[in-house]
Amino acid sequence: MLKKLLALVLLPVLFVFVINIVPEESNTEGQVLGVSVAKAEQDKEDSRIKIENYFADSSINNFKDFVKKNELTIYPQDKITIFPDLGLGLGAKISIKRSLNVTVLDAKYSREHRTFAKNVDEFLKEKSIELGGLDKIDPVLAHEIDAGLEIEIIRVEKTNIDEKEKIAYTTIRKEDPEMWKGEEKVTQKGQNGEKKLTYEVTRENGIEKSRKLIKTETTKEAVEEIIYYGTKEVVYGVGKATWYSAPAMSAAHNTLPRGTMVLVTNISNGKQVMVKIVGPGIQSNAIIDLSPDAFSQLAPLGAGTIQVKLTKP
Repeated sequence: MLKKLLALVLLPVLFVFVINIVPEESNTEGQVLGVSVAKAEQDKEDSRIKIENYFADSSINNFKDFVKKNELTIYPQDKITIFPDLGLGLGAKISIKRSLNVTVLDAKYSREHRTFAKNVDEFLKEKSIELGGLDKIDPVLAHEIDAGLEIEIIRVEKTNIDEKEKIAYTTIRKEDPEMWKGEEKVTQKGQNGEKKLTYEVTRENGIEKSRKLIKTETTKEAVEEIIYYGTKEVVYGVGKATWYSAPAMSAAHNTLPRGTMVLVTNISNGKQVMVKIVGPGIQSNAIIDLSPDAFSQLAPLGAGTIQVKLTKP
């Protein structure tokens, strides 16, 4: 009863109000399901904000029906002003102060937000979006929020990682004059060592961008391998050398097995040549019969015979 009485009292005033604020059809953007829509305007206190003014007639008695009939999207952050109450059935002016849409690309994730925040810093605090000390943001915190702004946050982290690396052992070779030339003996087996490398790795949005070596630590020392090799000469004989028509870099010897490699040294000038024994067959008193190319590396072929020493290479 009280509601109806109030309506009767306010009716003349509200009737005048509605008549005065509903634009004529020629001045509006069109009538939609009993609603006259005035052109959107900027907020006088904040030029970034757009205000949409609607004028509902008496056929609309609740805001839900108003939104449904006009297929409007209302965001939780939008600010709605209605006067008088639609429930009175007298018509009303409905003002929607639209929040600004902002897209945030945070690392790999994109999300849409609505806000009235003045700048990026205020927006982040409003949405409880925290920045780490190394994180990057574009635009800067002081940048003004405007409709359609895109904010990109690059998440930066630095971590230390350890990697193992082999330390190859070295080989030490030592002469042993008591061992025959060509003989070897390992007196200490080599062992690889190990070291730990510590890197500072920088990642942006989970992707490695750089790494810097900050520490090297030897965790296991390498052990040298020690090998003794013989220098004692194996002499096959000392005597005369002649030459004969034979395959390149070969020689004949009456006692050494076929295939034996022999180092031949000219005693008079120190020149040396390596030859391969291809068989016996020496008829003279020479200890070795060389192919012409081998003999010529020690002396001219015209020399005929030379004094040589035969040793194991």
